[in-house]
Amino acid sequence: MSLSPTDPLPPPYDTALLVLAIIAVVVQACNCIYTCWRLCCQITVFTLGLAIEQVLILMFTIMNICRAFRLSDIRYQQILNIITDGFFLVGILIHVLLLLFRFRLVNQGWYSNFWDMLMIGLTLVVFTGTFATVVTCEIYQRTLPIDSADPYPLSSAISIANAVFALYVLLADTILSSLTYIRLRKLKSGTRSEHFDDNNRLHIRTISAMVGLVLMSWTAMIVYIFNTASGVAETPLSRVLIQASYTTISFHMTFACVFLISIKRLLKGYGISVSRSANDPYNTTSVVPEQPEDLEEQVAP
Repeated sequence: MSLSPTDPLPPPYDTALLVLAIIAVVVQACNCIYTCWRLCCQITVFTLGLAIEQVLILMFTIMNICRAFRLSDIRYQQILNIITDGFFLVGILIHVLLLLFRFRLVNQGWYSNFWDMLMIGLTLVVFTGTFATVVTCEIYQRTLPIDSADPYPLSSAISIANAVFALYVLLADTILSSLTYIRLRKLKSGTRSEHFDDNNRLHIRTISAMVGLVLMSWTAMIVYIFNTASGVAETPLSRVLIQASYTTISFHMTFACVFLISIKRLLKGYGISVSRSANDPYNTTSVVPEQPEDLEEQVAP
């Protein structure tokens, strides 16, 4: 059974979608509360970025409930789509930048400022292209006469743009996490600490969170691909599957939260931190014994 873009979901699909949406909101609200609590305890650029990311994704999950159940006025629905996509794209942008920031802490020897700037620049280019495409298509749709048979004629272009950005995030998560795993294994095997048991538990938690966030990324992408491959016409099941992929994003953010916070503590447990090496002719970021002053841990007045 196909649905028009303005049709509500029939039972039991409406119940399934509502349950998935509530799960996403509850999980994301917990993420948001935790990161905001950390921000109150310690105000840094990292904790601020992490809190903003979680708040934006929380707003996305809340707004997405309204979008999923369809507003009766198509014009208001189009405005809601713009706002919802904006929350999602900006939140995911901050998420990728935070991953790059943390990856710098456990960098490989080749990861110089050039690669750092290249990755950040590529992320910003992909985000800008996606955001501009989505917003332009959404705004242009509002200028067109409403066709009851197809009120969203540019929905395919918007879906493709979002899919490209999601694919980039998936690849970034997978590649950076794989390199980080290799680096952490080397650090664990090459470091002897008096707090071995504590470090071992923290190492397992960090790796588990990293695996979890990658699995959630792949799950969301597989569900999305399966849904789009099933056909162009929207069905009750396809709408529920879309919500299922959005729900996995909230769990992805939970694992990402644990990973981004644990990785710094793990490095401290190994007795290392990040600093600029004065003997590095390329001024690359290098892992050195931890210094008494850690700029990232300073709390703003």
